Amino acid sequence: MAGAGVPMRTLQEWMGHRDFATTLVYADYSPSAQESEWVEAAFAPPAILAAKGVSGSTSSGPAS
Repeated sequence: MAGAGVPMRTLQEWMGHRDFATTLVYADYSPSAQESEWVEAAFAPPAILAAKGVSGSTSSGPAS
């Protein structure tokens, strides 16, 4: 959201951080292409996964 132009103080409030420095820790985070794929696959409806030829469960994601 910070990359989309949302003011940092607004993000601080939304995230519930008491200290602005905590919000700044997350300001530079940008998921890698692989992380984005994992999140998309984790939350995609089964029909979309089937259309992409992806099974519902993968073991290539990050360890829990």
